[in-house]
Amino acid sequence: LPTELGTLTSLTHMWFDVNQLTGTLPTELAALNRIPWMNFRFNRLTGTVPSELGALTTIRKLWFWDNQLTGTLPLEFAALTRVTGLLVCNNPGLCGDIPAGVTPDVQSGWGCPTALVGTLLGSDCPTSSPTEAVSGEQPLKDNWFR
Repeated sequence: LPTELGTLTSLTHMWFDVNQLTGTLPTELAALNRIPWMNFRFNRLTGTVPSELGALTTIRKLWFWDNQLTGTLPLEFAALTRVTGLLVCNNPGLCGDIPAGVTPDVQSGWGCPTALVGTLLGSDCPTSSPTEAVSGEQPLKDNWFR
């Protein structure tokens, strides 16, 4: 994902689901402090979730489900008290606790287990992160901005 996304400060929604996007989540997304919704589900994003995203205190929905993210959710996410939907399941290398004050989105039918309240994949994190080779570029689809 390009770091320049962080310069689009007038955005009200960011919807990038089902695009087979690769790379990491740019820390520059933290500059989008007016955005209530970010959706990056069903892609091939890797790396850790940037702690800088904890500055998005007005965000309500934050969806990273079904990627290749690793590590733990940043403790800075405890500041995301307005979040009513945090989807992080189906990231095989993501583990640990969901920070206190953040509401995981556990609606049945959304692909996340309904037992996902308070913890992610348990509190034990693997010592190595799974990686997956991604080849070929795919056209963007199902994305929109406001």
